[in-house]
Amino acid sequence: MAIPISISPFKHPRALVVDDSTTLQRLLELTLRPLGVEVEFAARGDDAIALALSKSYDVIFLDVMLPGADGYQVCKAVKRDERAKHVAVIMLTSKDSAFDKVKGIMAGTNAYLTKPVDRTKLLAALELHAPGLLAAGAFWLERHATTHRFRQGNARAANLAPDSMQQSNFQKDAQQ
Repeated sequence: MAIPISISPFKHPRALVVDDSTTLQRLLELTLRPLGVEVEFAARGDDAIALALSKSYDVIFLDVMLPGADGYQVCKAVKRDERAKHVAVIMLTSKDSAFDKVKGIMAGTNAYLTKPVDRTKLLAALELHAPGLLAAGAFWLERHATTHRFRQGNARAANLAPDSMQQSNFQKDAQQ
């Protein structure tokens, strides 16, 4: 599967989870990390804006009700910034009225999902709005596994080398 240019296979895919609930933060961490996505957190809207505008993310998961700036304000700030406007913003919130959804769309959100978060809808939103993110994550997971196997193989070889060298030297002595 080809990875779109928007998600580079040469860097880990990164997500920013913005929610003041540590339960939701942990749920998203347990969902995304096994998929090869690096996860960072912010519990306040102001902190989220600072992180989103100073670091590079592929997707931002954003609650609406936050201390400091609310999710709509965070989304607007991200979408106004030239460096960050391409980042997919997925709102995850308990606010499920039509008015709230329209407000999210007007703020620039790419997807509006309601809590409790349905894993299938979450992954579908990722595929649609951050295409290639899951494939890039899988690439990095495989790369890590391959590197780990390679290092284990080298460690075994290094542990065997002295014995085989000693045996070789012993054989040379015996031939002389």
